Amino acid sequence: MDFLTHYDKDLESKSKKGQELYWLTKKMKFLLEICFLSELGMSNEIIRTLIKRNERYRHLTRQR
Repeated sequence: MDFLTHYDKDLESKSKKGQELYWLTKKMKFLLEICFLSELGMSNEIIRTLIKRNERYRHLTRQR
């Protein structure tokens, strides 16, 4: 949720913490990088190829 931005005590119990927050942040960073590649004009096929070869992506998909 948006607990840290709006600091609503009712949202605190729903906010991610610790390992969950860490992995969520890593996944969101990776998604943003993919969006940048797309905005730079790379084709979906090239982006998919880069993702499949990327060790960070493989590592993120193993984390749940």
